[in-house]
Order: sequence, then structure tokens, then C-alpha cells
Amino acid sequence: MGAAQGTLLLVLSVPIGLIISKIGGMKLLFISLFLYSFCAFGISIAASFAALVFFFYFAAAAFAPFHISGNSITARVAPKGKTGSIMGTFSVAGDLGRIALPTAALFIITFLGWRYTFLTLAFLGIFACGFLLFMLRDKKSIFQNINTSDTTEDAKDWLIKMIKILHEKPLLLILLAGTLDGFGGSAIFVYLPFLLLAKGIQASFLAFYMASYFLGSLSGKKLLSKGTETYGAPSVFIIAEICMAVLMILMTFVHQYLLLLFLSFILGLFTRGTTPIVATLFITISHESHYARVYTIAEIFFGVAATISPILLGKTADAFNINVSFYIAACFAIAASAPIILFTKSEKRTIQ
Repeated sequence: MGAAQGTLLLVLSVPIGLIISKIGGMKLLFISLFLYSFCAFGISIAASFAALVFFFYFAAAAFAPFHISGNSITARVAPKGKTGSIMGTFSVAGDLGRIALPTAALFIITFLGWRYTFLTLAFLGIFACGFLLFMLRDKKSIFQNINTSDTTEDAKDWLIKMIKILHEKPLLLILLAGTLDGFGGSAIFVYLPFLLLAKGIQASFLAFYMASYFLGSLSGKKLLSKGTETYGAPSVFIIAEICMAVLMILMTFVHQYLLLLFLSFILGLFTRGTTPIVATLFITISHESHYARVYTIAEIFFGVAATISPILLGKTADAFNINVSFYIAACFAIAASAPIILFTKSEKRTIQ
């Protein structure tokens, strides 16, 4: 059940991109949020385990459009020169909802019980739906220009164009860099506790280290994306990947607890801070009519990396030790910088 969300996202990526082109990203976002809220309500009143499983998978399917829709919308409304910073803010907001709120929900469950907690989630979702509906109906809203579809072409033509842009060298280089970055950094959150336990840190103190990593993640997404406005997304990405690799190797040698706490923060800054940078790189090469296609393709590639990476690093840790897993992740991080170096030397043109 835990893998359902990622699996459904991969399966539904292409249909989601196609739907966005037909009805617009904001409308799909509204529909998804409403269905997600409905599923939360369904879970709160489920009378059997079968009903719980049904609503869980339905909720996973309803959540699937959020990344592609959100990235496409953010890319279109972000003013030029501020794209990186706004992408970073959007990514931070996503992390707060994806990590901070579920953590808070665990505490709320102890007081209200899981049924009332999900019922509360459903009401919050409906409130958010009302806000989105207001934004869609308000003629002065900045979202009005993305309320409608991007194209009148049929599904076959849309898919043909998506396959065609896959032959574009700049896009392939960014996809390769993002995929390697995913192999290097996406599973570190999972295996950092095992590295810390191997160094003798008690399980009861792991929360402090993971909180430090999470705060680093939020800071990195904002700070690094802000840096793209001054130094450019390619330069910031390359530096971040090199720093990420150095930190991964360094953490295998450090044993001082306070230093490890600090390094956890810095590691989170670089491993998760690259996410909005990659999203910004796609904007630099794409016409806005291709945003849904580009982010659909990216979701497929990066989803595969996020699925395989934990398995690869886990198998490596079993065969050797957790340190070797971090060395391999560092190699992926270094490798991720190579495509962007080539990207900076390639011809700059927008995919039309």
C-alpha cells in the first residue's frame, strides 16, 4: 500500500499531462483536491478494511496530478527573473504539506483518533477547494489566463509532440541530470537514520537529526533556488551536486554527534534543494505550451529513479555496509553534474 502513490503516479503521468492540456491545470488541480478530500471523508467513515483500502488507493490516484499540475501552473504564473525563487517557494510548501502535516497528524490522532483526524483533513480539503474555486471565478485573478486548456489538438497529436520533444538534446541532458540526482539524493532521507545508528546514536535521538535534515531541506529549496536568480540554475545545480557528494562521503567518517547534527542540516540543504532547480531548468528551455508535456516526462523519469534508488542503496547496504551506499550515492551526485556541464556548452534554444 505504501508504494501505491508512486506507482499510480508513474502509470497516470501521461494521462494527467493530456488532461491538463485539455481542461487546464487549475481545473484539474481543483478536481484532484476535491476527490482527495472525498477520499479522506470516505476513510473517516469506512466500515470495513476493504473500504479503507479502496479509499486509500482512490486517494493515491487523486493525488497523482498534483506535481505535474503544480509545476506547470507555477511555471506559467512565475514572472521572468523570479522563476527559480518561486519554484523554491512552491517546493517548500509541498514539503510542509507532505512531511510536516502528516507528522502533526500523528500527534492529533492520539487525541482525536484516526477517524476524526481524517474527517478534519477532509474539511480542510473542502476549504481549499472553495479557495481554488474563488480564484478560478475571479476575473482579476492571475490564474484566469491558465483557467482554460492549452490546445485543441487531439490525444494522438499531443502524444506525438511529447515523443518528438524527447529528441531535444537540452531536454535529454536535464532529464539525465535530474534522474542521476534522484538516484543520488532521493533515498538519503531513508538511509540517513541507518548511518547514524551505525555510529552509535541512540534511536531516541534520531528525531533531532531527521528534523535537522528536514529543516535543511526547506532551507535548501529556498536558498538554492534564490541563488539561481544571481548565478543561474546550471551553476547552482553543479555546485550543489559537488557539495552533496562531498558531504555524503564526509558523513561516513565523522563520529562527533553535534557535528553530525550540523552536517545533517547541510546534507538536507543540498540533497533536497536541487528539486526546484531542475524544475527551473525545464522552464529555461521550454515554451509554455510544452510545460505539461515536459513535466509529464520528468515525472516519469524521476519517479523511476525515486523507486529504484532505495532498492539499490538497500541492496548495497546489505551486501557491504551503509557507508558504501553513501559512497555510491555520492558517485551519482557527481555524475549528475556532468550533463549540466554539457548543457551549458550546448546551443541555447527554446523548444517550440
